[in-house]
Amino acid sequence: ACIGIFNETLNYTQAVNACKEKQSFLISLKNRDKLEILRNEVSTTYAATWIGLDDTDTEGNFIWIEDLTQLNDTLKVQIFNAGEPNNGRDKEHCVQYVSKHKLLNDDDCKELQPYVCEQTAV
Repeated sequence: ACIGIFNETLNYTQAVNACKEKQSFLISLKNRDKLEILRNEVSTTYAATWIGLDDTDTEGNFIWIEDLTQLNDTLKVQIFNAGEPNNGRDKEHCVQYVSKHKLLNDDDCKELQPYVCEQTAV
């Protein structure tokens, strides 16, 4: 896979569409290897970046944008920061990678953040 990190700050929906326009999708972290790639590529220059995971349809049911599959519970424990996802203020439905913790967090989809697109090898 090929990834691109874009420092333009967008809300989650805008980031989803921006990746689509680039014939790609917000990155999926379906395995530890992908998380490692992000850990190596996204420096602390970016406090947080959007990734392609959200529970906007059903609270607590996180879906990967790439193929609309559900995040499994085993992986959820490994890739989210402790105590997350917590749906803070009942408003957090989109997932960000947080550089400080090198793990994921759910955030308000309206927040403006850089984003990471992924393109599968053709």
